[in-house]
Amino acid sequence: MKQYTDPMEQAPKQYSEADMLKALEKEGVTIVRQPKPESVVDIDYSGFESEYPKQTPHIHREIKLVAEMCEKFLSGAIITDAFDGDHLKRREWRHMMYQKYGDAFDSLYSTNKLRINNIGGLQSWFETIGKALKIFKVHSEKSEAIQVLAKKFPSLEHYDENTVEQKLDLIHKMDTICKEFLELVAKK
Repeated sequence: MKQYTDPMEQAPKQYSEADMLKALEKEGVTIVRQPKPESVVDIDYSGFESEYPKQTPHIHREIKLVAEMCEKFLSGAIITDAFDGDHLKRREWRHMMYQKYGDAFDSLYSTNKLRINNIGGLQSWFETIGKALKIFKVHSEKSEAIQVLAKKFPSLEHYDENTVEQKLDLIHKMDTICKEFLELVAKK
């Protein structure tokens, strides 16, 4: 960490999450915090054995990764603004907010469940685990249930054209998928 010894050179100001929430409120941004889900510390890997034994550890790593991503998504905030579909203005605003508030802004804003990056990343990993279970011949009720969950993801093809209400409905569906996945893989 840089040491600031010159009195003319000051350390960058640090902002708390409460500071960020106030600053965003002043910007007309609405933030709905989500309760943090119960963490799946212990995953029950039974039923996730591949016909190809060397692939089983790979499957287990992917199950753990998807569980972590689900937990992160479920605990993310829902952040809405007045930019509607104007991504250029939103991008400029995000850049300005980052310049002003630094990592405090980025760490809060990056949890936004409405960001296509967060939604698309989660959807992509579900597709990946669904395909891996099939390719590596994992035959179990759990495997089949995950493949079904992976197919439940709503299409993101016209996401940008959706209203906020439609996006919130999509988020609700994704929350349900994530909860079902965590319930499926958690040790009982």
